[in-house]
Amino acid sequence: MMGLSKKKFHNYGERLSIIFHQIIRSLLKSKNEFNFEIKVLHRDRSYLVSSEVNEFPLQATYLKPEFVEKFDEKPVFDSLVEEKFFNFFEKEVPKGWEVVHEPEPIIVPETGTLFIPDFALMRSNVKVYLEIIGFWTERYKKKKREKLRILKEYTSPTIKLILLIDKKYKDFFKEDLGFPTVFYSSKGIKSIEILNILEKSFSDFSNRLKLITNQTNEIAKKIENALENKKYLSMEELFSILNCYSAEELQKCLEVPAIVEILSQNELICIPHLLCLKKATLIQFRESLISLFSKDDKGELQLKFIENWMKQNYDFPIKLTGILDYFGEFEVNWKSIHNPTVKYVGEHD
Repeated sequence: MMGLSKKKFHNYGERLSIIFHQIIRSLLKSKNEFNFEIKVLHRDRSYLVSSEVNEFPLQATYLKPEFVEKFDEKPVFDSLVEEKFFNFFEKEVPKGWEVVHEPEPIIVPETGTLFIPDFALMRSNVKVYLEIIGFWTERYKKKKREKLRILKEYTSPTIKLILLIDKKYKDFFKEDLGFPTVFYSSKGIKSIEILNILEKSFSDFSNRLKLITNQTNEIAKKIENALENKKYLSMEELFSILNCYSAEELQKCLEVPAIVEILSQNELICIPHLLCLKKATLIQFRESLISLFSKDDKGELQLKFIENWMKQNYDFPIKLTGILDYFGEFEVNWKSIHNPTVKYVGEHD
């Protein structure tokens, strides 16, 4: 530990203590018999501490909440790759996947193997670990590959894991390790590849979709409450009510017969990727919009003018161009990017 400042040494000790508590807690929950010995160096003297499982009450393995909160304030990353990955998922929360840095360790009792993943990605009841393999020694890479083999043999499919590996070591890890793998380079991490794996291999959408038919009364009540003071349901409200995390999931939920019936009972028409709107309001909006245009010369209006009109009279939480595309009776002229215009090309009633 020579060369470490007192502050860094203290932080390192805190991190080790948290890992130690996590290991003990996991062992206790696994109900496996165990004992341990720890060699402590203090003021040039060596002390040996040992204990057995019956000497550890479960409640003693939990850290004080205030200490955990203090430690979690500023995550410490081992590399710039880790930091970039964490910052992206924490800021964007893509498709509802939340990121946890340095989650609980994975213990394989059969071999005594301890695996501490870099991250856990969580959504609903799904937890997927992610391990970053970057610049390390040959010995480290061999040990890492062996640990991954043990994980696959003894924990699959219980443990879900994605590997994010430096492209420079692609040949060393080219054999099938049994886990989905994404390679990164100095140019950055292709987060979309990780998201695709999460959605393709670990999504729980099929289970959430099945639950919808058993929750129709609850869903109907939520929709009724959301419509209490307005005439539409926004995309955000639909995502929340139907427990969806993407436009694709939402579209499939809206096609469920029970949901179609609930929307029909509330006289709602859904405009794909925009909102669900009361039928009478949609008809009124269209008619009022058409009346803005001259019946004689079918003149053009500035897009900005119509946007202000919509905001003052309807205040829908969508872009005007989206609903114009839905109607199919309007053309937007983008020749002037700073001053686009709209022309009505349908027939006047």
